[in-house]
Amino acid sequence: MIKLKTLTLLCSLSLMVSTVSAQETKKVTRKEKVNYLNIKETFEVLKSDPEVKHGSYSLSFSGYSENGQYDQGKKTGIWECYNRGKLVHKYDFSTGLFSEETAPKMVVKITMLDDQGNAVKALTPRNIYLGGDAKMISVLVQSIRYPATAQQKNTQGKVHITALLSKDGKLIDEKAETNIGDGLEEEALRVFRLYPADWVPVIEDGKPVSVKVELLIGFSLA
Repeated sequence: MIKLKTLTLLCSLSLMVSTVSAQETKKVTRKEKVNYLNIKETFEVLKSDPEVKHGSYSLSFSGYSENGQYDQGKKTGIWECYNRGKLVHKYDFSTGLFSEETAPKMVVKITMLDDQGNAVKALTPRNIYLGGDAKMISVLVQSIRYPATAQQKNTQGKVHITALLSKDGKLIDEKAETNIGDGLEEEALRVFRLYPADWVPVIEDGKPVSVKVELLIGFSLA
């Protein structure tokens, strides 16, 4: 009986050591230029698999910053987003909710869809992106290039872009719905597709829902 208990204890200790060893992390600091953005990231990865983020994470570029936690490669817990040192909002990945809902400037329309993709009802425009307008505008300002033809012709306007946002926060089927011309729609779509994949699901009545979203990207020579 004593030998059996000792064996069981040794097996348990071995399992614990193995589990702890598998979760050991190392800190990584990375600075790189990605699509015109000078990004700095500091994060932890698993020693057993350096491709998997696990632990604390922070990112900053162009006055915008965010910090939070990863668990086995997935964002978890509460993330904080800042614009020039001022808190923009917090987002809780366990509930799918922002700390406060402020009307976004870039997201102008959200339509709830059923499982067949049919429009059900219009929803109040809300944040659908980690970092909100602050992060989206920072990416936009650093990445957009005014088309030469549009500059020569003094072509200006707001490009309306629609896309489908799934229940799990995946964005697909981006389209330009306006026809201003002179390369504005093409440039708006190019920049829109450069956004990091930090879209978050829309929560309605406590549940994630599929939606069609409409955003604006403005071009002005003023």
